[in-house]
Amino acid sequence: MRFIKMFKKKKFLVIISFVVLVVLVLLFVMFGEGPSEDINTFEECVNAGYPTVETYPAQCFASDGRIFVQEVDEDNIVPELYEFYGSSTYYACEVNEECMVSGCNNEICQSTQEEEVMSICIFPEQPLPKDLGYSCGCFDGKCQWGN
Repeated sequence: MRFIKMFKKKKFLVIISFVVLVVLVLLFVMFGEGPSEDINTFEECVNAGYPTVETYPAQCFASDGRIFVQEVDEDNIVPELYEFYGSSTYYACEVNEECMVSGCNNEICQSTQEEEVMSICIFPEQPLPKDLGYSCGCFDGKCQWGN
């Protein structure tokens, strides 16, 4: 009798262990993340839809934890964070017509492919990009302020 109870208890533990193992494997397959596709550059990270931070230079965060930093050509790019009130989304582009100005103060340079970026309506202390003669366009393959 004691042998039968012990056998049933072991059988029950084996079944429970198997179920837990199957659930863990399913969770890993459904939610486990390997390397983020074939992403090796900032542009590929942005085009894949991963979040970016508007630092200077901009950064993109892939789902596997890698951070890609935008390469900046210092001669053509405006140091936005210091010179004027404005920002860019750095969305990939090929021609100027793919870029547009948005924001309450017309201070954001973004792609026409993106959902329009909204901003708060304040009276900025710094000049706006257009006040300094900058234009929103496709510079170095990204929508950004430039001259």
